[in-house]
Amino acid sequence: MLTQIQHFLETLETPVFDNIQKKRRFLAKATEFFNKDKRLFKRNGDRFPLLVVFSPEQKLSILEQAHDGTGHRGVQSVFELIRHRFFWPHLRADVHHHV
Repeated sequence: MLTQIQHFLETLETPVFDNIQKKRRFLAKATEFFNKDKRLFKRNGDRFPLLVVFSPEQKLSILEQAHDGTGHRGVQSVFELIRHRFFWPHLRADVHHHV
């Protein structure tokens, strides 16, 4: 879905949906994101926006830096460190699996 949102924000071409309710949900979700310098960001209230990470290699690199580079902290500490700067689906599960 994130790739669809990114494409929509770049082109303003709405994907084809089965019904109007799914289209409305998509558009509501898309407002949570924006593009800048060809990168997708998730709005984060009054805090800095979160960079959306797509590539598994980038995710692994971020997880390794947050865990190994900070003295092998626990799941919650690593999750808190990452979630303030990055976003991807199932972030907490990936942190738990990595740690």
